[in-house]
Amino acid sequence: MLATLSGSRAVDGQPVPPNPQGCATFEASSASDDGLMVPRRHKPGRRAFLDGNFARRKLPLAASEYCIWDTELPGFGLRVRPTGRYYWFVRLRHRGKHRRITLGCTDDVDAVLARTQARRLLAEVALDGLPKRTVVKATPILSDFVETYWGDIARHWKPSTQKRNLGAWKRDLLPVFGAIRVADIVPADVLRWRDSLAGGREVTFNCTLPVLASLLKYSEQLHLRRKGSNPCRGMSRYKRPPCERYLTPLEYRRIGAALREAEASSPGEVAIVRLLLYTGARISEIRDLR
Repeated sequence: MLATLSGSRAVDGQPVPPNPQGCATFEASSASDDGLMVPRRHKPGRRAFLDGNFARRKLPLAASEYCIWDTELPGFGLRVRPTGRYYWFVRLRHRGKHRRITLGCTDDVDAVLARTQARRLLAEVALDGLPKRTVVKATPILSDFVETYWGDIARHWKPSTQKRNLGAWKRDLLPVFGAIRVADIVPADVLRWRDSLAGGREVTFNCTLPVLASLLKYSEQLHLRRKGSNPCRGMSRYKRPPCERYLTPLEYRRIGAALREAEASSPGEVAIVRLLLYTGARISEIRDLR
């Protein structure tokens, strides 16, 4: 039993144990290799370092083609045909199946190039099934992006919001991010901009950050950035002390007296101020009432 098991295990680092004699798992050209992806090392005359000098030699011909395997790159080999022509090839195992891919004739393909192609194919098979990084195509700089798509981005905003956000872009964002490609803006860029506004311009950052976030969000919809890569997401804003202040009783009496004095000459303006005092509405909401 021990002798049987020891004789059937994989040897010389091969992925599978040798097939029994007469097994027809692979094509006839590989039957002499016992069905292994790479021939066994102890087979004489079938292994060599395959370079340009070796490919230029006059190798012995046989009635049928035979393979010479490389001593350094498993799976890389040279096929010698009865016609006297040599062909580079690579044998690999992809999803449980063995494949032999011809890389070209030695007269047309250099040995270094054939070895490089073999390494690439073997690496692709080894990495098959693993998650791949999303590749983003070359993108325009942010200033060109805004110039092209500003109308699409701002069409859902009110005219006053469009005017305010366009001013924020030209005044605060364009000098900092205008020359950076859309896909290259990272959270570190936003953090450096945030820190540069500390010490007096915190309100500028708080009001302008949503504008930058809207621009980059629309670039994701156009597939110019990877989805969910907006660097403004989760960016903390500066905390500002509240500016709310209430009138004192003395101030209320003084403003009431002023409104009574002006009611005869400016009844509309007095009505607007009184509605603002009683409702707490915004100025434009009362001023534009019809």
